[in-house]
Amino acid sequence: MAKKTGVTVKEFDYGMSNAFTGAEGWAEGQEPIYLKGLLDTGAEFIIVLDKAGGCLMCCTEEEINDEGGYQLSFQLPTKEAAYAFAYGMQHQLKGMRITLPMLLAFGFQEQE
Repeated sequence: MAKKTGVTVKEFDYGMSNAFTGAEGWAEGQEPIYLKGLLDTGAEFIIVLDKAGGCLMCCTEEEINDEGGYQLSFQLPTKEAAYAFAYGMQHQLKGMRITLPMLLAFGFQEQE
């Protein structure tokens, strides 16, 4: 049976900065942010949001992850915009059985 999962929103720390070296903050001292959660299959996903937009990576999508994950189709011009997007996603997904198509519907797509 698929389980309901939650999504957490956090600012980058040292470990995340090392794992996602290409992620850039908006200004000095403004670190990227990320969302982390589980799909209804139990697979972990992470969404990184930075000044270039964002990327979605899911542990079941290794080939796509190797290419940088699913890319957000728009930019996030400020950290405040990124937080608004992240908390909006978190609110929309609260109590839901999260699937990959649900996450893609927020504007993520494969790189061309």
